Amino acid sequence: MLLGGLALCLLACNSLRRVHDCKRVIDTVNGGLSGISTYDADAGASPTTYARLADAYEALGKQLEGADSQDPALSKTFGAYRELIQRAAKQSRAFSEELDKPTSTPEEEKEQQSRLAQLRNQAKNDVNREASLVRKLNGLCHP
Repeated sequence: MLLGGLALCLLACNSLRRVHDCKRVIDTVNGGLSGISTYDADAGASPTTYARLADAYEALGKQLEGADSQDPALSKTFGAYRELIQRAAKQSRAFSEELDKPTSTPEEEKEQQSRLAQLRNQAKNDVNREASLVRKLNGLCHP
């Protein structure tokens, strides 16, 4: 009887710890993304806006550096999300820099547009990856 009660207590403690870990990361991500959405809504062709997006993603990535859990699956998913955010920062910075480069010939313009299209494609792939990671986090945090 005592052993069963102890096992139940350990399971409850692990569940509470997981909830706490999830809440901490979710609150950090939601706070960071709410600031990012103000830039993201109408970034257009503004190098400055993409540079600000990169700064905001970098700040969120730094906030997520301490995101960890004793649950290996949760910790791994936190790490994957952090890497995704860091990649978004890098891509936003590259997009900003590419937009800011002057072009003087039609060939240069075509090459620039090709590089921008490649960056857009990478970003679209990351949006799909983020959706997958969010589903995974939801499954781990709300079993």
